[in-house]
Amino acid sequence: MIVVGDAFSNQIISSPFFGFFEVSIRRAAGMIARCASSGASVRVSGMAMKTMLQLGLVIALALTSVSDGRAQEAPLSLDEREAVVRLQSGKASVRRDAAGKLGELKSRAAGADLVRVATTDPDATVRRAAIVALGRVGDRTRIPEMTPALGDPNSDVRRGAIEGLVNLYIGRDPGFFTRVRSGFSKAVPFWDERNSTTVEPYDPVDPQVIAAISGLLKVEADDGNRVAAVRALGALRAASEIDALADAMGAHDHLKSDVLDAYVRIGDTSAARYAIPLFESSSDDLAAQAMLTAGRLRAADSVEPLQKIYSTGGPKKGVVGTVTSVFSPERRKAAMQALALIGDPRSESLFLSDLYDKDPDIRQACYDGLARMADPKFLPLVTRNGQLEKKEDVRLAQSFALYKMGQPGLFGVLATALRNGSQREQASGYVLEADNQTHLMPFLQAPDGDAQLVVIEALGRIGDKDAVEALRPLIRGSKPDVALAADRAVRRIEWRIANAPAPQP
Repeated sequence: MIVVGDAFSNQIISSPFFGFFEVSIRRAAGMIARCASSGASVRVSGMAMKTMLQLGLVIALALTSVSDGRAQEAPLSLDEREAVVRLQSGKASVRRDAAGKLGELKSRAAGADLVRVATTDPDATVRRAAIVALGRVGDRTRIPEMTPALGDPNSDVRRGAIEGLVNLYIGRDPGFFTRVRSGFSKAVPFWDERNSTTVEPYDPVDPQVIAAISGLLKVEADDGNRVAAVRALGALRAASEIDALADAMGAHDHLKSDVLDAYVRIGDTSAARYAIPLFESSSDDLAAQAMLTAGRLRAADSVEPLQKIYSTGGPKKGVVGTVTSVFSPERRKAAMQALALIGDPRSESLFLSDLYDKDPDIRQACYDGLARMADPKFLPLVTRNGQLEKKEDVRLAQSFALYKMGQPGLFGVLATALRNGSQREQASGYVLEADNQTHLMPFLQAPDGDAQLVVIEALGRIGDKDAVEALRPLIRGSKPDVALAADRAVRRIEWRIANAPAPQP
């Protein structure tokens, strides 16, 4: 018989696993008692044996914890204790599920256990589950312990490490890192989940994370992981890595589309210098995406190259005969849409000349361009044309132009269009360019949830302290997506106010 002294008993009782330890004792004792009362004195039921083995594992883990003297960050709940115990299982599937459970529980107290599993477990699927779980937990003090997983010999673990590090800042589903692109992005601002794919400006990213992911991009052999690294740098707004992303794009053709997407997420106009050379790519889709990237970045340096693309399109009569342009109609359309996003006065003649083009997309882009120029001298022209236009999307673009030219009463037309499913994306772009928060306030309580989210997003971009007071009630008592959007908008405004330059004397 083994005699356990009081000191040892006190150590077990004070162990963070004692709660689960006690439950296991009671279960085993109960099962054995039932066996004894039924006369089964020789054989122990399989369930009792399983519980007793589980008990032994708890004792072993408790002893390990005691002997190591490891301080726990916080008491473990019963569910956390059970999951930590299961991390010791001999079955990889059990350990993998346990790591996932701790991620679901956001168990900071089990962080050290997850780090140990992520870096030492012999099974790659378990290591991946543990590093992803650490990201879900969200404890950024673990960053120095997480980044080494980017050097794991298994490519899936390295991809899990990218996912885990990004999820410390923004929650992303695994598909974000692996989803296959399908064509280029449309010329609308909500081209990727309403900016939820990027870290907020008030939440700075640890430079260790940026440097580690960028370092992986330079040496990674797996194509999927290179894509994941590019997307991660975009989501984290890694402005310091614009050149590194360009190097990756130059070395690997298949990264071009994702790098362009990353540049838009980063939002640094200087990145457009790497998009301009792609305007004349042999791929119409890539060229169109590059042009829209420059447009979204409002890159003034791209205006002349875009005008060149647009102006050289279409059949031309020559001495010998008709010469067909090397640029397709779709590429020319993308050039005009990019110019419209920039709204540079140098494009005025192009906008005016094609207001009557047979393609409604071109007409819409021309009015969008005039809107962003915001010159009231075009008010009579746009007003007159509004009485003749039949296409609803073009008419909405005309209302946007009139609003930007100094007609605030037209904002109601734009906000109302948010409730129209076929025009919601177009109207969203216009509402996000509101000139004044007072134009947005009447629509903050819009009954349409999607419309309300757009108005909240717009207030977050331009609002002041009054907007904060209007948004705060939405943080409590609203649907989760509305409450989250309102909280994000308030934090954006407060961050912008706190970081505003001091007024000049």
